[in-house]
Amino acid sequence: AAKFAVKGFSEALVNDFRHNAPHLKVSVVMPGHIGTGIAINSARIPGRGPKEMSDDQLEAARQRMERAGFAVGKASNEELRQGLQMIGEMFRDGAPMTAAEAARIILDGVRNERWRILVGKDAEALDRLVREAPEEAYEPSFMDKLLEQSTWAIGQTR
Repeated sequence: AAKFAVKGFSEALVNDFRHNAPHLKVSVVMPGHIGTGIAINSARIPGRGPKEMSDDQLEAARQRMERAGFAVGKASNEELRQGLQMIGEMFRDGAPMTAAEAARIILDGVRNERWRILVGKDAEALDRLVREAPEEAYEPSFMDKLLEQSTWAIGQTR
């Protein structure tokens, strides 16, 4: 909700600034899958990094992974920890775009005073699909369409 609020507020500022403060500019950045450590680092901040997880936290993660279709029921806690770490590393290392490439696109967009900056083919596909069929955006079939049309997938190489 916070990201959507920032996006909506920023979009509202675009028109307001044009009329009331033309010397101010705003850019809305919508990134796709970028090769960063966010998947690993986000878990570490609240103490939920794979290496620090308690047995109860691991059990909750195991249940979430099972619901998502990953057969991890027989894995030991140590194997689960290693798997969770590996998933985060694959997200980072298998991204279709590096952080440096994303930064270049973002900075070029800001320099060119673009108010809307899509970063990556997957961000472009997501944006296009939502605009084409906004009422389908939260249906399970939407993710299938997105995966068909975008280039991101865990483990995919650049």
